[in-house]
Amino acid sequence: MKDQVKDVRLSGRLTDSACCLVADEGDPDPQMEKLLKAMGQEVPATKRILEINPAHSLFSEMNRIFEKNKDEPILKDFILLLYDQALLLEGSKPKDPSAFTQAIARLMVESLEKQGDNLHLLSFVVDFTLAMVYNHTVNGDINFHYDVMRMSCA
Repeated sequence: MKDQVKDVRLSGRLTDSACCLVADEGDPDPQMEKLLKAMGQEVPATKRILEINPAHSLFSEMNRIFEKNKDEPILKDFILLLYDQALLLEGSKPKDPSAFTQAIARLMVESLEKQGDNLHLLSFVVDFTLAMVYNHTVNGDINFHYDVMRMSCA
């Protein structure tokens, strides 16, 4: 990350976004750089400052992972994704679009797999609850209770 950014700072102005890139004082912003390039002028290479929103839930989750295992590989993926996200927000493209899309796809698959696990657990809870309802149903009308349980979980 040292090669891409000049500094990382906590932001007091970000509310919804997890992070953004800002130009240091005296450095041209991305729009000025594009304008200078369009005019055929040489633009000196500058590094941006990565501002992060400490109130964003992503950072509390990343901190939780960090406290458990500082060497957790997903932390590096998240940091690179956040930097690429900040690039996109400023109108630039990720440094390595292929790695960016692969990381997004990997996170989507992991999320879906976790949802699948949760759906399996939910199905177990519904089935267990139905068994309990059936055992405590006076008139034995399990279909009514089954339908109610399925509707409440939908």
